[in-house]
Amino acid sequence: MNFYETSSIMAEILNVMQTASLILVVCSIAIILFVLWHTSWARFKFLYSFSEFIYLKPKAIHKGIRKWHRTFTRLQKENLGKHELISALLEADELLGNILKELVPHHNLLFFEERLSAVGAPTFEHGSEIPKAHIIVSHIRERGDIDLSVQDLVKVLSVYHHAIRGLELY
Repeated sequence: MNFYETSSIMAEILNVMQTASLILVVCSIAIILFVLWHTSWARFKFLYSFSEFIYLKPKAIHKGIRKWHRTFTRLQKENLGKHELISALLEADELLGNILKELVPHHNLLFFEERLSAVGAPTFEHGSEIPKAHIIVSHIRERGDIDLSVQDLVKVLSVYHHAIRGLELY
């Protein structure tokens, strides 16, 4: 065996090893991506970060505002009953609670009032009225029904409406 035959055999072995290592790297990357894609972290973390970058606001705020627009268009009917207004109030309170939870994500704040004070009432339009409106909604949630007129319910609903609409500019 001469030198040229040995070097050509070594070159073929080197080509085979390079191809095998390339296939191994590609398969490893594919397995890692497959595992990450089938966990909730990769599926949602990237999309949430990307949407927060595009809209320049946390995903929960954008999602809550869209849900509020659907609720608000439903409330544009002429004759609204007391029960529809109460359900809209409960929904608005829950939406604002979720938005507040997203605005202070690293705090272990359990209550609506704590989250609101952490965010700061001046963040919202009519921010000083939000705690009062939340107390009314809490009483409605606890007792099931409360002795308020439709006009009073509309006033409380308008507080939530202004608070959530004010976040569109945030």
